[in-house]
Amino acid sequence: MLLGAKSAAVDWLVVGLGNPGAKYEHTRHNMGFLTVDLLAEQAGVKLNKVKFKSAYNIIPFAGSKCLVMKPQTYMNLSGEAVREAVQFYKIPADHVLVIYDDIDIPQGTVRIRPNGSAGTHNGMRSIVAETGTEDFPRIRVGVGQRGLGWNLADWVLSHYQTAEEQEIAERAYEQAADAVFAALADLMAEGDHLRVPGLGVFDTVRRAPRTARNPRTGEPMTYPACKVPTFKPGKPLKDAIR
Repeated sequence: MLLGAKSAAVDWLVVGLGNPGAKYEHTRHNMGFLTVDLLAEQAGVKLNKVKFKSAYNIIPFAGSKCLVMKPQTYMNLSGEAVREAVQFYKIPADHVLVIYDDIDIPQGTVRIRPNGSAGTHNGMRSIVAETGTEDFPRIRVGVGQRGLGWNLADWVLSHYQTAEEQEIAERAYEQAADAVFAALADLMAEGDHLRVPGLGVFDTVRRAPRTARNPRTGEPMTYPACKVPTFKPGKPLKDAIR
């Protein structure tokens, strides 16, 4: 289990799942990598340190330190990297946020949950097996169900075939990066549950929503009828929820 008092060195662990190497760049299975690369860029840092079988760096956020990592173990052994980091810093399960691709939700959807099973995702299965718990928050980025005639492995390791698919994917991991900071801001404020602005589908919010427009893209978004802390992750995000 991910137990123990938090270390002063790192307060949160943010894990983007994927496979290392040029062969796998921008494939469906690398949505976690793409998301944490983007949020690191937005925070003005590079994930260029090596430890815990990962590429990582520490991002200051709202007075806390977040270790953002990309396991280099290949997807199916991602749990080894997560286990090493949480054991070293004694990070509790509810302070570990994992971002990964999901074939069971529509392409482009961002879905946020406080816990749950690993489903069919081998990277998540590895994390659950290595840490002994399912009780950690996660952000799932939809890549759509496999096409006709595709086996599962080939589908998730494939690249997007059309410009429209690529645009949907880019919008999804942009929203997922925003969702990471919004989720952390809310978890820090509430400490017991996710209450995240509507960047996709709300699995845990039980409040009357309101509709507004994304200030960057102009697209309609759904927000819960509650206040969410304003935040500035190093370099201010234009999409900071107010």
